[in-house]
Amino acid sequence: SGLWQSGRNRTDNASRRWEAAVPRGWPDEFRAILRAGRSAAWREKERTLFWRGARTHNMRGKYAHALLSGQVHLPAGIKADIQPPCVGHCSAEQGAVPPSSWCRHQLLLSLPGVSFAVGFKYLLLCGSLIVRGAANGTVPEFEQWFHPGLRAQEHFV
Repeated sequence: SGLWQSGRNRTDNASRRWEAAVPRGWPDEFRAILRAGRSAAWREKERTLFWRGARTHNMRGKYAHALLSGQVHLPAGIKADIQPPCVGHCSAEQGAVPPSSWCRHQLLLSLPGVSFAVGFKYLLLCGSLIVRGAANGTVPEFEQWFHPGLRAQEHFV
């Protein structure tokens, strides 16, 4: 699109930071995350529960607040690397991290979005333990093409 191209051709630092936080197209993102996931051995990953995302579902704010305020206690030795949900598209200044960098963490939190957790398919490529947050049971998550092949306690907890 014109906006993407105009931002891409700019050379100022703000434009570069924005581009670093914006996911690429699925084929490029898939390859980058898969490489990152395969190259990071479990013992070399950071012992952290990691999450970044936008305020696209009311439960995201609740989960983030509970983790940041200490209401949820993580197992010994596991730290939380959580940012409060950002409003709109997350920028690097708001703590956005390229999806391939998510693979550095042993635990990845997947929280519900507007209709589904967009980043969930990316998390599956990292070789990390995925912790899925529930949407509270009132609104079912939109099933994506890969969901029928997944099993709780095997592909995520």
